[in-house]
Amino acid sequence: MRRFKLSAVILVIFSSILLANQVLALDIGFSKVEKAAKTAEYDSGTNEQSLARTVGVAVKAGLSMLGVIFLGLMVYAGYLWMTARGEENDIEKSQKIVITAVVGLVIVVSAYGITDFVVPRILSRTASTEGTTETGDLGVDCCKKCESAWSVTCDRYQWDKKQCIDEGGEYLGKIDPKECVEPKAEE
Repeated sequence: MRRFKLSAVILVIFSSILLANQVLALDIGFSKVEKAAKTAEYDSGTNEQSLARTVGVAVKAGLSMLGVIFLGLMVYAGYLWMTARGEENDIEKSQKIVITAVVGLVIVVSAYGITDFVVPRILSRTASTEGTTETGDLGVDCCKKCESAWSVTCDRYQWDKKQCIDEGGEYLGKIDPKECVEPKAEE
């Protein structure tokens, strides 16, 4: 029995080391965070990790370890049941392990599912309203370009910040599309 437990522990440790790379394949909202960062005009070329990314990696690693623990408990309970030889105490013990492991897995998966459902909605409601239209939608990138420094009229174009600066214009940020399509007189 002692040899079996040692083998099981070694198997769990070895498999958790092998499965660590697959943890990074899960996407629990990084694409949403990237979109928010681009909207806020953060540099996407940076290699600094934010707190959210660090917490996300830790949560992913924890969830994968819980999966390995669940598998280990199920194998252990199955082994106990198979070797019980009709003894009620061993059978009840293995049934309790199975029930406890399944309930724990359901709780963890439910918590993950609720978090994945609720957090993006909270973030979308509490995000900055700067750069939004009256209806709450994101506006369009707008650039004001005048013919010369003494020009009375300036035109507005739907150009992003880089294109606006390259063309010698003044970047106005994200504004309502209705205000950016037609030339406006400078006040």
